[in-house]
Amino acid sequence: MWSPLVSIIIPSYNRESLIGETLTSIIKQTYTHWECIVVDDGSTDRSMEVLRQFQEQDNRIKVFSRDRLPKGAPMCRNIGLAKASGDYVIYLDSDDVLAPFCLEQRVTLFQENSGCQFLVFKALLFKKEVNDADRVWNIETDENDLVRFLRMDALWQTTGPIYKRDYLMKMNGFKEELPFWQDFDLHLRCLFSGAVYKKFFDHPADYYIRTGRTDTISRSTAFTANSDILAARIKYYYELILEIEQFPYAEKEQMGKVVNSTLYFFCAQFLMRFSKPREFIRYWNRAQVLSTCKYSSTSLSIAYAFLLKLALRYSLFTKLVVRYSKLFDSSLPDYYIWDKSRLEKVRIDLSSTKQSEY
Repeated sequence: MWSPLVSIIIPSYNRESLIGETLTSIIKQTYTHWECIVVDDGSTDRSMEVLRQFQEQDNRIKVFSRDRLPKGAPMCRNIGLAKASGDYVIYLDSDDVLAPFCLEQRVTLFQENSGCQFLVFKALLFKKEVNDADRVWNIETDENDLVRFLRMDALWQTTGPIYKRDYLMKMNGFKEELPFWQDFDLHLRCLFSGAVYKKFFDHPADYYIRTGRTDTISRSTAFTANSDILAARIKYYYELILEIEQFPYAEKEQMGKVVNSTLYFFCAQFLMRFSKPREFIRYWNRAQVLSTCKYSSTSLSIAYAFLLKLALRYSLFTKLVVRYSKLFDSSLPDYYIWDKSRLEKVRIDLSSTKQSEY
């Protein structure tokens, strides 16, 4: 039976204390026809020494240094993709690990679903030890996948998919110029492209994501704490509005509502976090010009933002916010776009408990 080659691509930066665990999890794979391409991003610690030692122990591990700008995980991943020889590709972060059966499970299911461009699998989250993993990323619901991504409920993380390499090449890999959301952007582009894919969230989680670290390449960008980054996120969503407007999706109206609600969340940060009402009005009005999904007047939008701010600080105001949003119904952004704890609670409640596969 044909045994496809799987290319595992890892960007790495100052990972001398963690990269060994990541690479060991690859060496322990029950499926052995793989290559691991590690692209170092200019480490200043002993990472390269550790990587060279693993390369000497196993010639399936190939170590490279980033040889062009810009610095960052997207560039390293794209360099890795250019050097990959595999039929299939998996991206892995340098502080995460694979379950021993990961590649075997994915290759077997890809051979049974050869018409797909990619398949998606779930992960477990851990802080210190893999056996402490107690939450899943992510869970299946009845909601449309693209709609969930648009409201920042990402169904899968970087390592979730296994791709056909040819398909990734057609998608041009990661956008190297993006200062954030590079994997989010790739997933969205795949969904917008109409790719054929399947999710296997009913199968055992086959990789583990380390949480709680702030020094990762992909997780160090402030979400809303920096006004320049916040403005860039808003402009990114402006482009999504235009993307949605161009396609006759059955869920187009719902997508428009979700994108506008998410945009409102970002725009309102200028009012709530930075006390800049003019910036809030400027960015929010621009969103309304671009979108066919219209909302209420600026004054009502400002009042709604203040109510949301109170609700986030004082739970007594939550019911008032919900009533306010229902009063204007379609003319106000969805209140639940703010309730990120609701997602985490669901994931904790439905997560697998400690596993013994690792």
